[in-house]
Amino acid sequence: MHIVKPVWLTHPGELKDFEVYSCHVSPDGKRLATAAGDGHVRVWSTEAIMNSANPDYKQPRQLAAVSNHSGTIHTVRFSSNGKYLASGADDRVVCVYVLDPNPVSHSTFGTRNYTASIGYLD
Repeated sequence: MHIVKPVWLTHPGELKDFEVYSCHVSPDGKRLATAAGDGHVRVWSTEAIMNSANPDYKQPRQLAAVSNHSGTIHTVRFSSNGKYLASGADDRVVCVYVLDPNPVSHSTFGTRNYTASIGYLD
């Protein structure tokens, strides 16, 4: 396994970059989702990550960013079929995003407990 973390893969803040608390690679290996203290889920191109040392690579790096949480996001997971992306945060909300070429849609579910991990029942 070779782990690459390009300097541009961040969750930027006004004064400093936020910590990334969770990441997950899509089943097709083409996307990496990250979750951080800024309350955003960001989706990155793994092709861009693998080509991060190539200055001539011009394809998009960040594919999407969504913010439907009011707290730090601690977990993010793709479903095994790659059609959904879920996130759980300090705000006790779980967001499930439908991944398709159309604008991002999502559903939220409340919980009384802290969400530390997400799994799918396929």
